[in-house]
Amino acid sequence: MAREYDNTQRYDQAFNAYIVNNYEQAAENIDLYLRDFPNDLNAHLLKGHIYSHGFHRYHEAKMEYEFLLHDNDSYRDWE
Repeated sequence: MAREYDNTQRYDQAFNAYIVNNYEQAAENIDLYLRDFPNDLNAHLLKGHIYSHGFHRYHEAKMEYEFLLHDNDSYRDWE
């Protein structure tokens, strides 16, 4: 339970760092979060935004966005 709470805080820390343009901290926290929750769609979306808007590393961002669209059944119904 404590680990899950810590990881929830990691996501929140990543999001808050992204909002204030602290992309290095945002990326570090979202990567740590995704180690334990690799299928969290919101985390992949946030990671895509961090890489796109923050680092201008569009290839990495595209990979995160494609994970959302192509690797998850919940989004296949939209196509």
